[in-house]
Amino acid sequence: MLGGMRDFLAYTRRCATCHWWEGERIADTLNGRVELPRHAGMGYCRSPVSWWLGRPRQGDSLCAFWRQWERVRGLGHGPGHLGLVMLGPAMRHAHLPQFPEA
Repeated sequence: MLGGMRDFLAYTRRCATCHWWEGERIADTLNGRVELPRHAGMGYCRSPVSWWLGRPRQGDSLCAFWRQWERVRGLGHGPGHLGLVMLGPAMRHAHLPQFPEA
């Protein structure tokens, strides 16, 4: 905690670092962190695939639909996207092995 702030590493899977969370926060791009003022309350989730959509969440809450906030993406040497990955027959994912079509 820095001077009345709660801080999170940019790749920590918390609402404070999530692209979909609309709470009060500050991007510390120099240090790869997200800071929440101590007085900050809850923010609304705007993830289109989450059951939390439109509901208030604390900044330190966990969620399976986390996506790294654009303002700190690529900072802190962590993954940029986590959560559910849904693949269809026409979709490919760079981190999964590719098999020839049957």
